Amino acid sequence: MPSATDLQTSRGPSSGARYEWVDALRLVAAVAVFVQHSFESSGLTFLNAIPPAISPGVFGVVLFFLISGFVMPLSARGSFNIPQFALRRIFRIIPGVLFCYALLLIVPSLVPPHHLSWLWTAGWKTWAANLLLIQDYVGAKAFLGVTWTLSLEFAWYGLFALCWQWRGERSIDLLCKAATVLMVLVTVVSLILEHRAPMGRLGMIYAAIIGAQSYRWIGGAISGKRMAAWAAVFLLVMMFANVVAFGYFTNPRITFAQSFWPWLIAPAIYFAGVVLAGRRETGRVTAVMARFGKVSFSIYMLHSIALGGTFWIEDDILRIVTALVVTLLASFVMYRWVELPGIAMGRHLARRVGDRWNRRQRAFT
Repeated sequence: MPSATDLQTSRGPSSGARYEWVDALRLVAAVAVFVQHSFESSGLTFLNAIPPAISPGVFGVVLFFLISGFVMPLSARGSFNIPQFALRRIFRIIPGVLFCYALLLIVPSLVPPHHLSWLWTAGWKTWAANLLLIQDYVGAKAFLGVTWTLSLEFAWYGLFALCWQWRGERSIDLLCKAATVLMVLVTVVSLILEHRAPMGRLGMIYAAIIGAQSYRWIGGAISGKRMAAWAAVFLLVMMFANVVAFGYFTNPRITFAQSFWPWLIAPAIYFAGVVLAGRRETGRVTAVMARFGKVSFSIYMLHSIALGGTFWIEDDILRIVTALVVTLLASFVMYRWVELPGIAMGRHLARRVGDRWNRRQRAFT
C-alpha cells in the first residue's frame, strides 16, 4: 500500500503532490475504523448506538480497498515482474504485522494477565496461521482482529500481479467484467442454494478492481462516461449482493444497515475524491490530512492495541482520547522505524532480483 510519500520517492516530486488525496482518504478510512472499535468498547449509550447504525469500520475497510485498487497500477508502471512486485508488497505489510505481534507479547506485562496473555501459550499452528494471515480460514484465533483484511489485500495483490503480467493495464477492463459477472453469479447461486456466501469479502476485491479502473480514468485511458458507468454498475451489484447476504440471509456480526450504508457512502466519498483529483481541486486541507494519512497503516494496525492498553482509564471519553493520542504517536514511530525501513528493504531486494533477472535475460540473448 504505497502512500503518496512513497510515490513521491519513486516517481519524482510532482507525483507526490498530485496524489496527496490518496493519503488524505486513507486517513479518513483509518479514523473510521478507530471510531468503530472505540465506540464498541465504550460504556456510553449514545456512542454504542453508532456502530450498529452505520458501521464506520466497514466504511473504512471498503474505502481502504478502493484506494488499494487505485495505487496498484500506479506502483506497477514501468518495468514489471512478479518477484519484484511480490517483494515490495511483502515488505510493505509484513514488518508492521510483526512489530504489532511483538507489541502484543509485551502488553501483558503492562496490564492484568487476562488481557492478551494467551499469546504466550498459543500453539505453533496458531502462530503459523497468524504469521501467514490465514487465521480466519483455518479456524485459528486471531492475534489482532484487524489483520483479517490483510489476507484479502494479499489476494488482491496476487490477482493484480498475474493479470498485469499477462496483459498490463488492459487487464483491468477484463477484471472489471469478470468481477461483475462473478459477484452477480455467486449472489444468484447463493439464493438458489439457500446458502449464504461471503459477499462482503468478495466485494472487497471487487472494490479494489474498480479502484484500479478509476486510475485508468485519471490517466486518460478511459472516458469519464465509461468510468461513471462502471461506478454505477459496481454500486448496483454491491447493493444486490448486500441485500442477499445481509438482508435475505443474516450475519451474526453485521446487520443489513451495517453493510448497506458503508457500501454506499464509501464509494461516494472515494469517487468524489477521484473527480476532484482529476480536476486538480484537492486543496490545502487535503495536503494537511495527507501528512497524517501517510501513517494510516500504522493507525489501522495499532489502534486496537492502544484501546486495550488504556482499558484501566475509567472515564470512557478520556480513554478514547488517550487511546487516539497514543495511537497517533505510536503510528509515527512505527512508520519511521518499521514501515520506512521495510519499504527500503523491499525496494533493495527487488532491485537485486531485477538485476539478476536482467543478467539472465542478457545471457540467453
